Amino acid sequence: MISMDRVDSIRKKYRRGEPVAGIARELGVSRDTVYKYARMEDLSPEPPKARKRRPSKMDRWAPLVDQWLTDDFRKNRKQRHTAHRVWRRLVDECGAEVFEQTVR
Repeated sequence: MISMDRVDSIRKKYRRGEPVAGIARELGVSRDTVYKYARMEDLSPEPPKARKRRPSKMDRWAPLVDQWLTDDFRKNRKQRHTAHRVWRRLVDECGAEVFEQTVR
């Protein structure tokens, strides 16, 4: 990747009508690079592509777990669910096939 200063130099020299080979030689880049930046309309970087989110095995159970944790706020602190207890209840009561680490 070349610096924006060099890109600006390429574009200015090209607009002034200097030969592509001369610009390339002077700035130490290839003629293809000179053509690339000289003809480019928009120099703003491309935004990163959004990655598609894979569904989690927990998506199915999330509303139920949220309800359990919401109900826990009314209980004594020592009586609340731990991640291990949530996982155990999902496996035992609901037949969920998830690993404890996924629940965490």
